[in-house]
Amino acid sequence: MLKKSFGKKAVKYVLEDLKTLFTVINSFASQRHLQISFLLASCVILLSFILFFSPFMDMRKVHYGQYATRDIYASRNITVEDKQVTAYLKAKALDKIYPVLNYSSVVGEEEQANIRLAFRSMRDYFDDILSLSSTITAISKSKKHRQALKKRLNLLVKDETNRRKAFERMLGTPLEDVEYEILKKNQFSAVLEGKLVKLIQLYKNRWVVSGQEISLFDATRGVVVRDTRSSQETAIRNGHVILRVEDMKGLLAARSKEVLKGLPSPEKYVVLSIAQRLVKPNVTFDEQETMLRREKVLQGLKPALKEIKKGNIIIHKGEKITREVLNQLDAMQKGNTGIWRVATYVGFLVLIFFIIYLPVDFSNKNIRKINLQTRDYLFLSLLIVLFPLTLKFYQFLSFAMKTTFPSINIQALLYLFPIAAGGMFVRIFVNAETAILFSFVLAILFSICADFSTTFGLITFLINLFGAELVARCEKRSRILLAGLAAGLLGGILIIASRMVQGDFFELLTSGFEVLFAVGGGILAGVLVLGFTPPLEALFGYTTDVKLLELANMDHPLLKELILKAPGSYHHSILVASLAEAAAKDIGAHPILVRVGAYYHDIGKIKKPLYFIENQQKGENKHDKLSPSMSSLILISHVKEGVELAKTYHLGKEIIDIIQQHHGTSLIRYFYNKAKENAEPENGGTNIEMFRYPGPKPQTREAGLIMLADAVEATARTLDAPTPARINAIIQETINRIFLDGQLDECELTLKNLHQIADRFGIALMAIFHHRIDYPSDENKTDTGKVNQWPMHGQKTDRKT
Repeated sequence: MLKKSFGKKAVKYVLEDLKTLFTVINSFASQRHLQISFLLASCVILLSFILFFSPFMDMRKVHYGQYATRDIYASRNITVEDKQVTAYLKAKALDKIYPVLNYSSVVGEEEQANIRLAFRSMRDYFDDILSLSSTITAISKSKKHRQALKKRLNLLVKDETNRRKAFERMLGTPLEDVEYEILKKNQFSAVLEGKLVKLIQLYKNRWVVSGQEISLFDATRGVVVRDTRSSQETAIRNGHVILRVEDMKGLLAARSKEVLKGLPSPEKYVVLSIAQRLVKPNVTFDEQETMLRREKVLQGLKPALKEIKKGNIIIHKGEKITREVLNQLDAMQKGNTGIWRVATYVGFLVLIFFIIYLPVDFSNKNIRKINLQTRDYLFLSLLIVLFPLTLKFYQFLSFAMKTTFPSINIQALLYLFPIAAGGMFVRIFVNAETAILFSFVLAILFSICADFSTTFGLITFLINLFGAELVARCEKRSRILLAGLAAGLLGGILIIASRMVQGDFFELLTSGFEVLFAVGGGILAGVLVLGFTPPLEALFGYTTDVKLLELANMDHPLLKELILKAPGSYHHSILVASLAEAAAKDIGAHPILVRVGAYYHDIGKIKKPLYFIENQQKGENKHDKLSPSMSSLILISHVKEGVELAKTYHLGKEIIDIIQQHHGTSLIRYFYNKAKENAEPENGGTNIEMFRYPGPKPQTREAGLIMLADAVEATARTLDAPTPARINAIIQETINRIFLDGQLDECELTLKNLHQIADRFGIALMAIFHHRIDYPSDENKTDTGKVNQWPMHGQKTDRKT
C-alpha cells in the first residue's frame, strides 16, 4: 500500500512538473520579444560555429625528403621567415638611411663680418692719407711741422702694399691688380661693401658642399642636414638642393644682375668675382654618424615574414618536401592548439554578436519603415544562417574544382556563388530598408568567410543592393532572371575596377575567370530566387508582386463570387481600385498592392450583400426592419467576414491588413444618429462604441489610400449633377472629415500626400463621370444639383448638402 501511494504521488509530481514546463514553454512562445531574442541568439551561435569551422583537413605527419601524397593547403593564415627577403630588406633599410651632413652657419656669418672689417680698414687708411694731405696743404707757416707731416704721409703711402695684403687676408681671397685699382678708385665704398655682403648672404642661405666630398655619398637618394649650432635636423629627399661650390658660383652670377643693378660694369665684375672666390663649403659629410645610424637600423630590423593565406597551396602532390615547406607545415601545426581553438571561437562569437545586434537595434530605434514581424525575423534569420553555411560548403567544392583545374584561383571561384540572391530575397519579401541592412550584414559575413577580404565584402554589398533595387517592382518572373544577370554584370565591372585600383588588372587569367564567374553567379542568383520564391511565399505567408498580379486576375474565385452575389460591391471595388491606383504613384505607395487590395477590400459583403446600399434594388432596404444597433453590427461584420475569407483563400497578410483597416475605427454616423433619436435618456443614452468599426486604423499608406478612395467613391456616386466643382468639393470634404476623425494618424500620409490624393481623385472622378458633367452654359440654371443622400461606408443617410 505504501509503495502504491508513493508511486501515485511520484506520478502526480511528474505530471505537475510537465504541466509547469509546458506552461513555461507556452508563455515563452507567446512573448514576441523572447522569440526574437532566441532567434538572434541562435543566429549568433550558429554563425560563429559556421565561420569557425574550417574546410581544411587536419595535417598528417610529413618528413623532410618525402614526396607529398596529396595537395596540401594552408588551413589557416601562417607566417614564416623568408631569409632571402630578409637580406633584401636589410639592403633596402640601409638605402633608407640618409647620409648625415653637418651644416655650419658660422661660415657665411664670418665672411660677412670679414668683408665689413676689411672694407672699413681700407676706408680708414685712405681717409688718413686724405686727411694728412689736406693738413699739409693747409699749413704754410711752420716748415718743420709741414715736413714731419709729409714724412708721415710718405710712410702711409709706402705702406699701401702691406695694407693691401692685410685687406686680402681679412677678405679671404687675393685680388688682381685691376680689381684692387677699381676698389681703390671707389675708395672701398660702403656701397660696394653692401653689394658684396648681399651676394654673400645668398650663399649663406644655401647648403654648399665641396666636389670631392659629395663623391662620398649619393645626394640623389636624399640626405639629412644637421645644423651644428642648434642640432636641428632636416631630411631632404631631393638631393639637388645640395649645391657644389661651382654650382653656387653660378647661382651668384645669375642673381648678381638683380643685386648689382645700378653699378658700372667694372665694379659689377669686381664684386661678383670677389663673391665667387669667397664661396666655401658650409656642409661636410659626417661619415661616423652615418655609420652609427645604419648599425642601429640593422639591429632593430626584424626578420622578414612570409605570409601564407588560408587556402593557398603549400605543396603539390608528388613534389619533394623541402626544408622551407617543412618549416611552413610546422608553423601551421604550432598554432593549432585547444586554447587557440577556444579563443578563435570566442572571438567569432563576440564579433558576430555585434554584427547582428547593432544593425537590428539601430533599425528598430531609428528607421520607422522597418517594423518587422516575428515571421520576418524568422525569415531573415534563416537567410543569414543559410547563406554563410552554403558558402562554406561551396568552399569544399571549390577545393575539388581547383584540383581538377589548378590554374583557377580559389578566391575567383567564390564569385560563382549566387551572392546577390540574399538581397533580392529580402527586397521581394520584406522591404527596401531591410534589404539595405541585410545586404550590409551579409557582406560582412561573406568577407569573413573569404578570409576578411574587404574587396569581396564590398562587391557582395553592392551587387546585393543592385539586385534588390531591380526586383523592387517585380511584375514578371522574368524580371528576377534579368535582375540576377544585371547584378552579375555589375559584379564583373566591380571586379575589374578593384583590380585596377589594386594594380593587378593585367593578371588577365585571374581577372577573366573572376568576371566570368561573377556573371555566372548572378545568373545562378536569379535562378535560385525564381525557384525558391513560391515555396518561401507559401511557407512564410508573404505576398509578392507576382502573387499580387495573380490575385488581380478577375477569374479569381473570390472576385467571381463577388460579381455574382454583390455586383454593386464589385463595381464599387473596381472604381475604388481605379481611384487608389491613380494616386498611389504620386505618394510613393505600392500601386499593385493598392489595386489588388481595393479589389478585395469589400469581399466580406458576399455574406450579406443585400444589406449594403450598392447591392439593393430600388425601394428595398433591409435595414428598415432592423434596429440601428443591429444594422451597424451587420455593416461592421463585413470586415471580420472579409478577413476570414481572405485567410481561407490565402490572400496574404498585406491584403488581410487592408481589409481589416480600410474603415479604421470610423463611426457609422447614420445609424448612430438614428439610435440617438430613438434612445431614451433614462436608459443611459447610446453607446457610441457600438457604432464604430473595430479597426485598427490604417497602418500603411496603402491602407490609408484605400480608406480615402472607398469613402470618396461612395460619396461621389450620389451626385446627380457631378460638375468638376462639386466633385472637388465632395473629395475635399470627405478627406477632411476622415482626417479630422483621426483615422490617418497611424499611417504615413502627410498633408502634402492628402493634397496629391485629392488632385488625383478629382481627375479620375471627372474622367469616370465625364458624360454627366454640366457645361458652363448650364451653371445659371435653378437646379443646383443638390445631394439628396450621403452614403456613409456603403449606407445612405438623410444628410443634405
